[in-house]
Amino acid sequence: MAFIRCSFFAQTLGIQTELYAVIPEAVTHSGPFPVIWLYHGMSGNHSSWVRSSAVERYAEQYGTAVVMPDAQRSYFTDIHAGGAYWRFISEEVIEKARIFLPLSHKREHNAAAGLSMGGFGAFKLALTRPELICAAGSFSGVLDIPARLGMNRGDPEEFKRIFGPPEEVPGTISDLPFLASRTYDPASLPRLFQCCGSDDIYLENNRRFKQAADKAGIPVAYREDPGFDHQWEYWDLMLREFLPWVKGIMQQR
Repeated sequence: MAFIRCSFFAQTLGIQTELYAVIPEAVTHSGPFPVIWLYHGMSGNHSSWVRSSAVERYAEQYGTAVVMPDAQRSYFTDIHAGGAYWRFISEEVIEKARIFLPLSHKREHNAAAGLSMGGFGAFKLALTRPELICAAGSFSGVLDIPARLGMNRGDPEEFKRIFGPPEEVPGTISDLPFLASRTYDPASLPRLFQCCGSDDIYLENNRRFKQAADKAGIPVAYREDPGFDHQWEYWDLMLREFLPWVKGIMQQR
């Protein structure tokens, strides 16, 4: 397994940034690798998955490249009072990583996943840029931002800087239940894998998105796991579950 640390200038952000990648050392593999775009949570960065999970071992086992960009505390959003992080993640990172690394450009060989804030980012990519990926995974994702903004948790001023006035968020690209409800052809969407621990503070948030997806006819591989809260033990376990699931989807395409 090759571990790659890549520093580059982000045109969309106007700053120097980094991504981490793990690439299998499969000498029998020919051509570019299938890839998982793996996103961190709000308190983490591009190193989080490497430091806190067995992502390298899993990637080697399933013959999949994993690319981990740094989204900082952006909530994968073109920040109301800051950088264009959504454009960076959904456009520039993908374009540049494909120049730097042996990654497949084919939709059927690309998927996205993430934890917490990163789960929101992965599902946002699935609902807004379905032509890019064949599947997306959310592990304890914050999938209903309007409801999240109503929680007495965190710094409300920080969230205003990210999303703008809370009353203006419903019905926008940051409102995933709304995006699900306006999907006219669920069959055209990437396959969705959603999970959350039964003791997680965002369990009801996850249930609201699932209800919206069900109402829109969007199939979701959904699970609630007893005894887990917002913790790395769970996210490592779910990454291990997600990779064979998504590998099966890639092989069907």
